[in-house]
Amino acid sequence: MNPIYKRSQQKRRLYNKIKSLKNEIDNLMNKYKTLKIEKIEEIVKDLSAKQKEAVRTIFKASSVKSQKGMRYSNDWVYECILMKIKGPALYKKIRRDNILPLPSLSTLQRYIQQLQPSYGFQESVFKMIEEKAKFIPNFEKHGCLILDEMALTPAVSFNKSTLEVDG
Repeated sequence: MNPIYKRSQQKRRLYNKIKSLKNEIDNLMNKYKTLKIEKIEEIVKDLSAKQKEAVRTIFKASSVKSQKGMRYSNDWVYECILMKIKGPALYKKIRRDNILPLPSLSTLQRYIQQLQPSYGFQESVFKMIEEKAKFIPNFEKHGCLILDEMALTPAVSFNKSTLEVDG
């Protein structure tokens, strides 16, 4: 048998196999796109909250035509920020290989810039303590304030996110 003919037969068989697998993948994708939210919720009802969020995001990503402009839930974005902080190289690999639908690094950066970190005592903690103290009898109200020594150095810096001078 002619080796060129043998090779062309093998090539044709592989091409047909690839074509049938692509068709099967397309059929499966169409099947999963038609799942209703109730069906997805029924499937994920026994999973933990973070696993539910991941599955919902995966199904949502499968229904959009392009990853650009996809809306992510705040919980998913915060999980992605934590993943990126813990392992930047792994985050890039998971995103590059489309293992999970992860937001781009610039999207994460925009979310991080929206966070307003603060130092010292936060007002919300005092408000929460005040609310809790309303329901505690006076004889049970005891407290202690412990201060730790720290050193401050005079410095002035420009905060790019707020466009203000800190210090």
